Amino acid sequence: MLNRLIEVCVHRRVATIFAVLIAAAFGVHAYLNTPIEAFPDVTNAQVTVIAQMPGYAPEEIERSITVPLERVLNGTPRMMQLRSESLFGLSLVTLTFDDDAEPFISRMQVAQRMAQADLPDEPPSLV
Repeated sequence: MLNRLIEVCVHRRVATIFAVLIAAAFGVHAYLNTPIEAFPDVTNAQVTVIAQMPGYAPEEIERSITVPLERVLNGTPRMMQLRSESLFGLSLVTLTFDDDAEPFISRMQVAQRMAQADLPDEPPSLV
């Protein structure tokens, strides 16, 4: 079979050169249009809500800030994981989204849901 291919290529030189040039042109085109990143982004989209209430104990922060934020943000579309942490005067709520989720849309959904949270009258400073 290989002998037959060599024989065809030798007897039909012009057609063989033309086929090789076409294959090379497709290869160069594919090479030039391939996006290359030195360090591809493999992380999921994350949104972190940081609320500050200086002078409050972690238990008070959890009861008045973290739990209401968790209740409102739970069930956000395309959310995979919700984690929260309450520290002295600080509440951190981190939402992790699917690989297909757009970061801008995810942030917009979180901001819309945060407006519905039942937070204390003295609003915390949200970052």
